[in-house]
Amino acid sequence: MNELELMDRRVIERNLQKGKLSREEIEKFDAALPDRESNAEPIEYDEELLQATSREGRSIRASQDHDEIVD
Repeated sequence: MNELELMDRRVIERNLQKGKLSREEIEKFDAALPDRESNAEPIEYDEELLQATSREGRSIRASQDHDEIVD
């Protein structure tokens, strides 16, 4: 298993439990990763749309719909 497979975030806890990795190895790996901040692009988003499509937003809407029916 190569280093990237060991450090895969989806299986890192399992590799720690099995003793394939130590916390120190993870910290060393993370510290050696290059900074890619300059490759990032800012994104614009619509707060109202975000809430409407999020799980929390759906719960709020369902609660409001229920309140309207009860009233």
